[in-house]
Amino acid sequence: MFAIYYTLGNIVSICGSMFLFTPQSQLKNMFRAKRIWATSIYLVMLVATLIAGFLGAPTVLVLLFIFVQWCALVWYIASYIPYGQKMITKFFSGVASGGF
Repeated sequence: MFAIYYTLGNIVSICGSMFLFTPQSQLKNMFRAKRIWATSIYLVMLVATLIAGFLGAPTVLVLLFIFVQWCALVWYIASYIPYGQKMITKFFSGVASGGF
């Protein structure tokens, strides 16, 4: 049930931003070149999480879908912050190389 409520909350959040910026403007911004992959993955994971939640998929699979959904949302939000995606990439490359 958590996965279903979490995903429905994210859908309400998207609808709320469409209310503020008009649906056409929101969709246009969501599918700009620097956001298209994050948006696509996010929307696919929304649907996959709902399907998995309603069909009673294994908990690990549902949690994986939620995690990927969250990562795509963070990447999407970072695209609105100047150098946001670059900072995330630099942070994780530093962590991977043992620099932190």
